[in-house]
Amino acid sequence: MRGALIAIAFASLCTLGCPPGSASSEADRGGSPGAAGSPAEGGTGGQVAAGGSAGATAPGGAGGIATGGSGGTTADVPAWILAEETWQPLPGAAYFSSDCRIEQGRAERLAAPPLRWEPCGSGCERADVVAGLGEFAATAELTSRVVGGESRAYLAVSNVLPETPLGLVVIDRHIDLSDGTTFAALRRTRAESAGGNCLGSLLGEQSLGRKYSFGDDGTMMEAIGLLDPETGAWRWLAPWTPLQQIGIWYRHALEATGHLVVGHGGNLRASREAGSTELVEVDPLEAVSLAAAISTGTQVVWSELERSEIGSRLRSWAPGNDEPTLRATEPDADVCRVAAGDATLATWAVVPDGLRGCDLDQPGGRFRLIGTDGQQHPTSPILDEKLFVSALATWGDHVAAVVHHYRIPDEDLDEYTHVLLAQGGAWVARRIASLPDHTVHKIALTDRHLYVTQTPLGMHYRRVDAVYRYDLASFESIGTPFGWDYEPRSE
Repeated sequence: MRGALIAIAFASLCTLGCPPGSASSEADRGGSPGAAGSPAEGGTGGQVAAGGSAGATAPGGAGGIATGGSGGTTADVPAWILAEETWQPLPGAAYFSSDCRIEQGRAERLAAPPLRWEPCGSGCERADVVAGLGEFAATAELTSRVVGGESRAYLAVSNVLPETPLGLVVIDRHIDLSDGTTFAALRRTRAESAGGNCLGSLLGEQSLGRKYSFGDDGTMMEAIGLLDPETGAWRWLAPWTPLQQIGIWYRHALEATGHLVVGHGGNLRASREAGSTELVEVDPLEAVSLAAAISTGTQVVWSELERSEIGSRLRSWAPGNDEPTLRATEPDADVCRVAAGDATLATWAVVPDGLRGCDLDQPGGRFRLIGTDGQQHPTSPILDEKLFVSALATWGDHVAAVVHHYRIPDEDLDEYTHVLLAQGGAWVARRIASLPDHTVHKIALTDRHLYVTQTPLGMHYRRVDAVYRYDLASFESIGTPFGWDYEPRSE
């Protein structure tokens, strides 16, 4: 059972960029999506594979979207995307072939239109993230940080232009949601004749980083970049390495310090020094298994489960520390999700009933806020319904979660997933339903807003067309009241 737990814990992170032959490679070739009702539909990231035969579009599976096409005209392609002066080579670009090019944008030449917020209900606004930049957008991630003394949220999204004079082009954008501007971007192109791979993905859940994998199956190389949200500058770790050297387990970017943290096998490793891909062991994680982890930009926080008995603990590590810091313990519960805010951590834990708590069909889950001093606030009421939490966010005394329910009839799939938004003191909660034929995907919180992305159910659920924001000052009018005895509709 513990082996199954480890697989579950890393499954969503593997979809961030598994090499061919791994769990997501079928999806990158256009494989089948997860079945309706599968937690995979709320998973993390995904990868967009640039290239393919002219005009061919393959539906994306659990790991990402594969699409193709080449040729085309400039008629529907913004000039700044095609202009060579917009882009500059990555350090180490000699590794790339002419068939696979990845370039970073010059901030002063990025001309993506700013987001335009439009009302979408009480306390709700919506902004289009395609906005004429390609055929569709995909692989969104939402991140919150304190920058310049203010809380800000960032959206990472990939805009796909299947047919341009350059072949297929993917623009990997990072958007500051405080003003809607694209403050950083990379351009990925691949010729139709290219062999091997030209893949890009996000680097860890709620991390401000990206990785690119390229080359033939036997000689895959990767470039890893960390993004400074204050300046929009990229730091590319060196040296670039073969994909297998670091491995495909979970990774998190500490963009403020320039370090990469990797959970691999039975230990935790991190960059030996800022800007390096050479990794050293942080902790052997003896007698425990990693269940969840999150980056704050300056440190990584994770939950680990005892292998021989029920119980878990939260620990953190930051560069300069000789060993991890104990943050909190949960002796009678398994912490399956962790989130970090400005002054608190939030957890989603399950009190096991027979099986280990992080197995996906376990009832009896609860939320908790934990102060930076380790003080544990009262837990939320227990949710007895069988469900799965695929994303968790916190800021101040607010907690938000993407909740997936089980045993939903086909005609009621809109009940499958929703956002639970709660005030952590009294645990008063609101429920934001998914859109018709959609599933909630990503969330982030700041001191003023909750941000949400949703993706269509079915063959293209990794796509995203908009980002939504909810005004926390209008808490009592957001969505509908949520009772902790909530049950989705059933036959």
